[in-house]
Parts: sequence; C-alpha cells; structure tokens
Amino acid sequence: MEFMKYNFMGNKADENVPDQDLSNTTGSSFDDVKTETAESDTQDNSSSVYSDDTSTDTEQSSHNGSVINEQGEHNGPIVSDIDGLYTYGQLAKLLNKPENNLRYLINTFRDYIHPVAVTTSANAKRANFKYSESDYATLKQILAYKEKGIQNAEIMKLLENGPADDNNDNEDDQIDIIGKRILALYKNKLSERDQQIINEFNLVNARNQKAIENLLQKVSDVYLEQREFYESALSETKKQNEILKGQNDKLQKQLTDAQNIISSSKEVYELNNQVISDAQEIILKQSEYIEKLKDELSHDGEQTSEKKGFFSRLFGL
Repeated sequence: MEFMKYNFMGNKADENVPDQDLSNTTGSSFDDVKTETAESDTQDNSSSVYSDDTSTDTEQSSHNGSVINEQGEHNGPIVSDIDGLYTYGQLAKLLNKPENNLRYLINTFRDYIHPVAVTTSANAKRANFKYSESDYATLKQILAYKEKGIQNAEIMKLLENGPADDNNDNEDDQIDIIGKRILALYKNKLSERDQQIINEFNLVNARNQKAIENLLQKVSDVYLEQREFYESALSETKKQNEILKGQNDKLQKQLTDAQNIISSSKEVYELNNQVISDAQEIILKQSEYIEKLKDELSHDGEQTSEKKGFFSRLFGL
C-alpha cells in the first residue's frame, strides 16, 4: 500500500531531477563536481551569457538539479516531502528561464547556491536535490544584475557583500524568504509526527484490510454454502415437482376416464330407462289385455251356464 504524501508547496519531487547517490553526500562539496566556469568578465547581457557553453552532457547533468549538498547543518538528506523546497523544474518555471540557462547560472555561481538532498526514506541510497527560497532569491538577484549589464565577477562581489540597503525589492524578497523559511521549519517539525501518524494509519488500515478480507472470505463461504443448499433444495424441489406432476397427470387421466365412464353410464342409464319405460308400457297393455280377457271369459261362462240349464231341463240332466 502506498504512503499518502502531503505536498503543501505543490512540489513534484521528481520533476526534471535525476536520482542521486547519497553514499557520500555528507561532507561533500561543490569541488567534487566537474563544472565549467570559464566565463569571461567581459561578457555582456547577451544570449551568449545564457548559452549552454561547451560543457558536455555529463558535465551539465551534474548541475541539473543534482548538485552535491555542501551545507554542514544537514546530516544527510532531509527525510520529508514537506520541505518547502523547489525542484529544478519548478525553479526554472519560477525564473521563467530554460533549464540549460538555469544550469549555466547554477554552475557559474555554485558558491552561492546551496541545493539540499531530499528523500522520503531514511535508508535511501539516492535522493533528489532541491533548492531553497534563498537559492531562488539568489538566482533571481543574479538575473536582475545581468539585466542591468553587470558582469559575473562584479555580481559575485555583490553577492559576497550582500544586497544594497536601498534595494527595497530585495528587502521584500528577504522578508518573503524568512517567512517561507519559518513555514518550512514548521512543516519539517510536523513531518516526523505526520509520518508517524501516516504509519499508524497505514498499520490500522492494513489491519482493517485484513479484517475486511477475512469478512469477505466468510461472506463468500456463507454465500457458497447458501448457494449449495439452494441448488440442492432446488434440485430436490425439481424432483418433487416432477413426482407431483406425474401424480397429477395420472390423477388427471383417472378423472378423465371416470368422466368418460360416467358419461357412458349415463347413456346406458338413459337407455335402460327407455327400455324400462317401454317394458312398463308393454306390461300395462298386457295387463289391460288380460283384464279384457278376464271380462270376456267371465261373460262366456255365464252364457254357458244358462245353456247348460236349458239342456238339463230338456234332457233331464
């Protein structure tokens, strides 16, 4: 997990600044760096003053925001991103000068420029070099002198003797520098405490991240168990539904068959009723016919009896 960085000055720590080896930073001086300062005192304020001269790329890179720190008060690099310092690229933008011109100025007036090695790790072997408000003001003053046509040797004397008393602009710059230095010191004091807070926050965050991961794992396990149970229940429900559907189809068939039987029975019943009705009608007719025969037979018997009495009497029977 990356550490959170505070940046009060809007710095870009690695802008146009190569990494530097810190193994021999402490106690080193500008004399360790090959530079080319053979500018004649007769140079005027022309474009040649700001040229890249004839130094090689290797020589120039020694001053591209990476001049070795010679300040004795710094015991190694400042471990902070809250340093109130400028990167090489920022310095070029503030002075509105190309980087080659700025490199030339830093190279020429190296005795008056004091870059500081800055890194965000106490164990770092390499660091970026930054420039203070004082360096910015010095370079700004050098450019102002050059615009007035003052030669390099005279500028160096002026820098050694300090600014003129009647230079109100320089006084304002110095006041601004003092204010920014105080702010930088305040930020540097906060830096160690802030880093401790950041470290504690990162530790808590790491613990929280672990707890979140454990919680997510538990949730995932519960989800998988619930999913397995659901799929099992769904499979069992599907089987039960298939069984119920089969039983329902069977019952539906039985009901259809029963309805067909009932329908057929109804037709048979109606047919039987018709047969019975017809039989009853025949029986009724037969009964009427029998009664009629009975009447006829009874009438015939009476006539026979009368005939028998006549002949009996006639023949003496």
